[in-house]
Amino acid sequence: MNLLGPGGGGGNRSAAIAGLIAVLLITACSSAAPPKQAVASTSCQAYPGANGNNVVTVYLYETSNTDSCVAVGTHQRIEFFNKGLGGTVVEWFGTRQLESDSSFATEPVGELLDPGTYVVEGGPFEVPRLRIVAPEESMLAQLVASDNSLGPVSVGMTLRDATNALGQPVRIDRELAPDPNCWIATAAGDPFSPLFLGTGSGSRTITAIIQTHPVDRVIGDPDLCHRTP
Repeated sequence: MNLLGPGGGGGNRSAAIAGLIAVLLITACSSAAPPKQAVASTSCQAYPGANGNNVVTVYLYETSNTDSCVAVGTHQRIEFFNKGLGGTVVEWFGTRQLESDSSFATEPVGELLDPGTYVVEGGPFEVPRLRIVAPEESMLAQLVASDNSLGPVSVGMTLRDATNALGQPVRIDRELAPDPNCWIATAAGDPFSPLFLGTGSGSRTITAIIQTHPVDRVIGDPDLCHRTP
């Protein structure tokens, strides 16, 4: 097919070239496939809104792989961060080229994908699987706050008390608060987990609870931990 038309007239030629560019753009956009749904993983690492901005950072490097899994709440955004020595590509509604030590952030994933487990194509560094979690799937997202408690967990409880009250493990996350005298704990694997703050290495008593969904709320005194996420 001759897109430039007979005779090569200037006006016709310009119109044909513009039409060809439009076709190419439409083709490129239609090939920007979203992540593919995959078999659900039984164990996923979650990153509650520790910095108050509900951004989950997924690090990519030479040994990252699709066998690992990151749980992301529908309210959270994902930052894909290339920590490898070379460049890599992430296929996220289009091809994203990431040079070493560069990143890009998505919109809240619930605006883009339904709940479920997804494989994100890319390379040469593999991207962990993503498990998108709706608040309806999380018991912690349903907890009701009071002046001194969130659901069955109250300020003054120990982490063991909180584990028993919630029926799921509540563990200290050293990446959130590496200071041994000031710790932050979460319910493992749940992106809707509140943050449990405390001090000391003895009884592990909770001095404050920070809720990040559906609203930001502080219960207790976070200053006792000398760190407010």
